[in-house]
Amino acid sequence: MDARVDFDINEAIKEYDIDPAQIGTPEAPQALQDCENEPESLQSTALINSELDPVIDAVAESPDAITRSSCFDTLQFLLKSVIPHTSIVPTTARRS
Repeated sequence: MDARVDFDINEAIKEYDIDPAQIGTPEAPQALQDCENEPESLQSTALINSELDPVIDAVAESPDAITRSSCFDTLQFLLKSVIPHTSIVPTTARRS
């Protein structure tokens, strides 16, 4: 079984605010890590689904699965890859 993550929401927000690309995701699937330097390659829904489906299945079976490092790093990788390319938070709501 995977190791469990020690997650601090306040620290995570600071890291995402500073530079999401620097957030370590060593347990993310290799197929995703191969896309790290080419974010446009993550446009493939087939790739994203193939890596996200096992996470969804694991969490559906047991909500605690989200704390497994492999599940958590998969989600973190996808978030850090998407956040710089989308505007989730309106500009007026962002802190300076």
